[in-house]
This record gives sequence, C-alpha cells and structure tokens, in this order.
Amino acid sequence: MLAVVSLAACGNDEVAEPIKANTALDLTGVKAEYCDYAIGEIDLFVTETEKFAEAVKTGDSKLAKTLYALARMHDEREEPIAEKYSAI
Repeated sequence: MLAVVSLAACGNDEVAEPIKANTALDLTGVKAEYCDYAIGEIDLFVTETEKFAEAVKTGDSKLAKTLYALARMHDEREEPIAEKYSAI
C-alpha cells in the first residue's frame, strides 16, 4: 500500500517548464557600493596607521600594540579588492 501511495505522483503527465537562464546581471550599484566600502576602509587604515605611528614615536608600546591591531583590521578588509582594482 505504501509503495502505491509513494509512486502515485510518478504517473503525472504534466511537463515542467524549463528553467530559463539569467542573462547578464546589472552589478553597477553593488560594485559602486563595494568600491565605496573599500575606499572607506583604506581611509580608516591611513587614519589608524597615523595614530599607531604616533604611539610608536612617543614610545607608548602598550598603545601601539592596540592601535596596530585596529589599523591592520582595516588593511585586511580592503586588501582583497585593492589588489584587483588599481583605480582604488
């Protein structure tokens, strides 16, 4: 009985519509947003690096260690896109 119920749908004569492939996607807006994000990260990297450099110059190693991590975070965020797009 279970086999009959399980296979009942197999006798369906309906034909499914083929899936249509997407044509080109418009990524202009997304690309611009990501570019703005990367540029923002570069700006923050520069700002945080300047703070880090000042801490090193004044001999505040504890502060410099903290600031290094903050600056490095912004560098890591922008690095994947900056390597690919020289316009940034």
